[in-house]
Formats: sequence, C-alpha cells, structure tokens
Amino acid sequence: MPVEANEAPLVEAFARAGIDHRWAVWDDPAEDWSAFAGVLIRTTWDYTDRVEAFRSWVIAVDAVTTLWNPAPVVVWNSHKRYLAELADRGVAVVPTRYLPVGTTAAERDLPDDGGHGFVVKPAESVGALGLSRWPADATGRAGAVAAVDALHADGQDVLVQPLLPAVTDRGEFSLVLVDGQLSHTVRKVPTAGDIRSQPEWGAALSRVRATAAQEALAQAALDAALDILGVDGALLYARVDCVDHEGEPSLMELELIEPDLYVGFDDGAADRVVAALAARLGR
Repeated sequence: MPVEANEAPLVEAFARAGIDHRWAVWDDPAEDWSAFAGVLIRTTWDYTDRVEAFRSWVIAVDAVTTLWNPAPVVVWNSHKRYLAELADRGVAVVPTRYLPVGTTAAERDLPDDGGHGFVVKPAESVGALGLSRWPADATGRAGAVAAVDALHADGQDVLVQPLLPAVTDRGEFSLVLVDGQLSHTVRKVPTAGDIRSQPEWGAALSRVRATAAQEALAQAALDAALDILGVDGALLYARVDCVDHEGEPSLMELELIEPDLYVGFDDGAADRVVAALAARLGR
C-alpha cells in the first residue's frame, strides 16, 4: 500500500539507529524475504481483500526470517473472533454477537443496544471498511439483520455490537505498547454524525494520558492474547483500542498486525519501536 506520511518518523528513527531498511510490498512475487534480517509489517491495509493469501504469506515469511509480529500472532489476530476468546479470559470487551457464515441472522440475535442502535461489521476488516450503523427502531433492527445477511452472502463472518454513546461523546482511545510497555496514548473523536475513529474518515486525534483503568485493560488484553497463543516474552508492538462502557474501559480491538502506531504523536515513540527491534536483532 502507499506509504503514509505518518510512517516517516519510523523511517527517520531507523536512519538515526544506523539500521539499513527499505519498503517492500507484501504480495510482490519477486521479493526474496530471506534476504532480510527481519520484516516489520506496516501498511498492509489491503490484506483483507485476499486474507488467505496474506495468511499464507505471513507463514512463509516467518519460516525464512524474523517477522514482527510473529506469524501465529498475525494469523490469530486477522479474524475478530479473537474478541470472544479474550472475553472468555475475563477481558472487558465491548458486547459483541458473533454470527459466522452459515448461521441465520434474526432480530433476536442482535445484542442489547440500550436504545442506541447497532454496529454491523465484517470479522475480517481494517479501517472500518464494511461497517454499517443502524438505529434502535424497528427499521434499524431490520436493516441490521439485512446488513448481516449481505455480509454473509459475500462470504464474510460478522460481528454485531451495540452503538456505545461514548464513541461519539468521548471518542475511542488507542494505547500503543512497545516491547510490552505503554509508550503513548491517542484519543480519537469521530467527526460529527460519524462513528468511525480513523483519521482517514475525519476523526480528530490528540495525544492524551491513559487512565489507570485503560492501562490495566491494555495489559490484561495483551497478557490474555499471549497466553492463548502460548507466546513467551513481549511483542514488539501492540495497539489496544478501547471505549468507555458502563463507566469502565472496554476493548474494541486488539491490533497486532499493521496498526497505525501514531508515532507522530509522541517524540520518542519511533525511537522506542526501533530500539526494541534493534535489540531483537542483537544491535
């Protein structure tokens, strides 16, 4: 995918650290991945168009060099059924109804929305692609069911969540962890009338200080994921997206593949990422 300007701090940090690097396209058949000391996944935001090919690529690259994050982590994180696994481990997760292909959606399958409406999204997606929002009335409930059916017809598993007022009132919070430690936190407030928290949809981003409860949730989510996967040691990077629900932060997504790490919002963030990577290379 095209390299975004917000990746520039990482490029500059690699230069400061004296680490040779270059961009490579994940699905380039001419690329020799074994020639690299390591491969850092960054802007592979088109992978959901060919998710099985991407998973195969991840496994193949992980077999010939070091991949960050490792293949088992990436494969597990590429399908949002992981939210149910984390919830089963006691992590506070936004209420989510998982409706895989082959199940029949009905209004009774919708979660309790508290009168605020519903969000329907594919279980394999990035950047809010495929997401739709539905009001709490009868028309909205019918529309949400129809949206589930449409995604099923396209071969996609589906998540249905209640629309949480905090998404528009306070926004979503992204806690970025580097080497298992909190690096920085960004608040993302959707534009008026929208619920999408990504900057490409006009959301306003600002650096904030994470609350103790948010930091505890981030650590709990990451610890649970590592336990599920049987991974020892810290991951190079992770982003924990959360939103307030019933007075406490709840997990929206645990981003372990290609998240924007928002390194431009903290002067030392890019250097922390590169330092953690350099340590893994023995530099």
